[in-house]
Amino acid sequence: CPLFDAHTGSLLLVARATFVFVFAPVPGKAEATAGNSAQASADTVNPVSLLPSLDATDSGPLSNADLDQLSQVMSFLPHGTALHRAGLQSLTNRRLVSVFDFSPDLSGPPIYVHGGLLGTVLYNASEMLLAKVFAADTASAVASTRDINYLKGFPLACKSVVVDAVVESIDTESGNAVVFAKLMLGPTTHTTLKTTFELPRTPSRL
Repeated sequence: CPLFDAHTGSLLLVARATFVFVFAPVPGKAEATAGNSAQASADTVNPVSLLPSLDATDSGPLSNADLDQLSQVMSFLPHGTALHRAGLQSLTNRRLVSVFDFSPDLSGPPIYVHGGLLGTVLYNASEMLLAKVFAADTASAVASTRDINYLKGFPLACKSVVVDAVVESIDTESGNAVVFAKLMLGPTTHTTLKTTFELPRTPSRL
């Protein structure tokens, strides 16, 4: 399927993806009430407390500019479609985490957030992490493969979703880096994305 840059709208590549669809049953009235209560209580929780520990001496918060950038999922979508409230990063562990809320104005399959939006949230976090780890403009990096798995849907207006991205491997010989990112609600992983980036090579002086 064709993949476009979230900011410029230009075609990046035609990606190959592996999709695993799991259709969850529509919740009953009692389940829906319990879910709404849990989501409402999330508003009173410090978002930082929802983030996993990075267990690194250089662990530090994402800047407001980073959170703002992640909250602009695509240039043509309203800001805050996925409103990122807090985040952490560690260059030692090559990892980035953030907690966010989905806007109540989203749509997709009945009662669930659209899968394309989930994939874009994961990709944006992966790209930001790549830029931080390599201290470079990722515009020149190419995503050669993306493998996404939809394991469980996110209800519309879902809150306190955690995105967790980590650089799994770096092959200096081929110039490839693999970033694995996942979306979680509590302890449950709902969506994963593994992206292989072709990094720009340093021009030879020969």
